[in-house]
Amino acid sequence: MIAFHLTGDALTAPAPTSETLAIKRLSPAEMQQRRVDGLCFNCPEKYSSGHKCNPPKFLLLQTGHDPPLDLRVQSSNNVSLEDKAHLHAGSIDT
Repeated sequence: MIAFHLTGDALTAPAPTSETLAIKRLSPAEMQQRRVDGLCFNCPEKYSSGHKCNPPKFLLLQTGHDPPLDLRVQSSNNVSLEDKAHLHAGSIDT
């Protein structure tokens, strides 16, 4: 879980820590050999329908095509006078 921090009008993620996660990458040749041997890509066990690695792993898929997220928080002061009048009168237009 990542805790975000409110800074002014923007949410920011915490600075990365010096702790790194081990990333295991298989080459195409290793993937092909595991297919031939019938092994799971993530553990040394045989792969079958319904296979679950023990212990389960968290997998992160990253692409370079995702647009950046806009995490800015809108200020509640951006309510127009017309909206304020409707809110004050308690009317709701449907």
